[in-house]
Amino acid sequence: KGGWKGMGKHGGMGIEFSSLDADGDGQLTQEELESAKSMMLAELDSDGDGMVSEEELAAAIEARMSERAASYAARMIERLDEDGDGMVSVDEFSGHGDSDKLFSRLDRDEDGMISEDEFNRMQMRGKRGNRSWDGGKGKGHDRYGGHKRGDKQDEN
Repeated sequence: KGGWKGMGKHGGMGIEFSSLDADGDGQLTQEELESAKSMMLAELDSDGDGMVSEEELAAAIEARMSERAASYAARMIERLDEDGDGMVSVDEFSGHGDSDKLFSRLDRDEDGMISEDEFNRMQMRGKRGNRSWDGGKGKGHDRYGGHKRGDKQDEN
């Protein structure tokens, strides 16, 4: 049976039920859960002292974050890489998104230029967690062509 998988989605533990169900009866006992806790502690406890230090926990979190970043980068490359060479060129990157629409959304006063104030407003929207290029109009796509978090189509 596979062991636990470290930090899971949204910071929870990525544990498969089957790895906890030691006797394979489809139900978990208190003993099986206690055994799982011991297994998780042992995997986090890199120096074997029976306790998990801040450094050991940070290392586990960093490893999980690195895995997630690599997965996200792979999905971005897959989405943007038009010629299939595994890399994204300036042309491929520039071909995604509509610069004219972005410019018109940023140019609030429609004077054909983006002022410092208009630019700062865009940055403030980003700091509030709105990562979309649609100016918060709820179109459902992030700046890389994927679906925003919480969108039903975002299964990844």
